[in-house]
Amino acid sequence: MLDLNEIKAACEAATSGPWQCGPLTGGYWALAFQWSNDLLCSQNREADANFCVKARTWVPALVEELERARAEIERLEQYVPMKHLEAQANDRA
Repeated sequence: MLDLNEIKAACEAATSGPWQCGPLTGGYWALAFQWSNDLLCSQNREADANFCVKARTWVPALVEELERARAEIERLEQYVPMKHLEAQANDRA
């Protein structure tokens, strides 16, 4: 299972987003703050740079969504006895 606290800590420690990418001399792409020209890293491929840029926003959003889903699963599990689920799984096997 993913350690969401570790992922959230990494997101919080990273340069705040959203990020953007643009061309550099030599065909590389740079990731930078939206509001500054700080170079964070460079990539040889535009697709990789775009993924890194989007991941800065996507990862925190996915962590929040996963936390909500886990909380909902935990809430719903109180209504379904686990022995019933185990018996269903054994019947299917």
